[in-house]
Amino acid sequence: VQLRLMKAELCGKKIQRTTLLTQTVRQEQLAEAILLYDFSKETGNGILYLELTALSKIAVFAGGFYASPVPKEQINPTKLAAVICTYKREQYVQRNLEHLRQTIFTKPEQEIARHLEIFVVDNGQTLQKEAIEQENVRLFPNKNYGGSGGFTRGIIEALRRKDEFSHVLLMDDDILLESNVLVKTIRFLQLVRPEHRDLAIGGSMLRLDDMKVQHEAGGKWTGRKIINLNKGFNLCNVPDLLKNEVDNHPDYNAWWYACLPLCLIDENNLPLPLFVREDDVEYGIRLFHKWLLLNGVGVWHEPFDKKDNVIMEYYNVRNQLILNAIHYPENHLCQNLYILVRFVGKSLLRHYCNLVDVAFKGLNDFLKGFNFIKESDAEQVHQELRTFCKQLEEKKKKPAIYYWCYAGVKFLFAFGRSLIQYSKIVKQYQNRVNEIMTLEYWNEKY
Repeated sequence: VQLRLMKAELCGKKIQRTTLLTQTVRQEQLAEAILLYDFSKETGNGILYLELTALSKIAVFAGGFYASPVPKEQINPTKLAAVICTYKREQYVQRNLEHLRQTIFTKPEQEIARHLEIFVVDNGQTLQKEAIEQENVRLFPNKNYGGSGGFTRGIIEALRRKDEFSHVLLMDDDILLESNVLVKTIRFLQLVRPEHRDLAIGGSMLRLDDMKVQHEAGGKWTGRKIINLNKGFNLCNVPDLLKNEVDNHPDYNAWWYACLPLCLIDENNLPLPLFVREDDVEYGIRLFHKWLLLNGVGVWHEPFDKKDNVIMEYYNVRNQLILNAIHYPENHLCQNLYILVRFVGKSLLRHYCNLVDVAFKGLNDFLKGFNFIKESDAEQVHQELRTFCKQLEEKKKKPAIYYWCYAGVKFLFAFGRSLIQYSKIVKQYQNRVNEIMTLEYWNEKY
């Protein structure tokens, strides 16, 4: 068997492949071949990989691995508190936990289990403790304050044991997870240089309906909309894999898989109570300025274009306006009203006319000011929103021209109201946002 260490780089639209090392094994019995390479020589972008060629018909490849000869004293103490936030999705949670039990927790030879503990935060309070908990798994029944409330509860529990954990890993309940993704994350963090201990690792999202296609590898917020980085990449395609290695400097990574260093988190900079949507964007922009996304670290998730959820458009509009008020106060009113126009226009073009009222409700609740977010019960707001959306669905459908005119009139009223109130609302968030990111605030909610 001939074994080669190869390097692939993208030069324009062409792939340039270079052979770095070669070794030939000619034995009738199984033998171990070792290629030693000094990676400090490497500069620029690209991928290093192994290539094997059989030199006879009896050649067998029995397995292999990558290793790094790092002295024990240079290995970083690493332990992850992996937080799974769930709401009445027992089947998904049980599936992922069972996979981890079979691949990590029940195999004594898997040393990786010492570096991982699972926190299941149950916003629906439907999971049974005896069915979930074991040595490496903890269950935390929680009030339903959405993803932001559930993940914040997990972060708080990790902070209470900060001397044990180096990182908190936030994961959705309905992802399809491979355990080797956790192994890669932990091993990488163990070898991170001291100057990069504040590094956050993001996992990309791949489509569950087309498992080779990537939906997002980190994201950016432009002040008007979210940009999904490297969307649509085919990860069976070498050029796409090479482009996927390029650092696009994301603003955030979604919480389907986001590994955050606890050294940057304390009791006064917890996530905001946004229920769902843009909570991960806001937290990433606020705290985590060094993101790393790696080929081979990602999860599968149902694509969002398959989900038709009217309620989510309310949170998109409201929370994007809050995001701008906190982090982009210099954005003028028209830039922010573009958010509303975009959602309303999209709704009308797609004939989702109910979304018009839902989007305007998001704006109206934002204009209620900072106290609305601070003092309202997020679970109650969500229930009222569900009732509101149900009532919209029961209304008799009208011709499309009616909704276009209706949206135009509502926008004129919204513009006038925003003209009067917007600057005041922005100042409220600027001056008081610290009040809703503390442990004291969240303890009162729980």
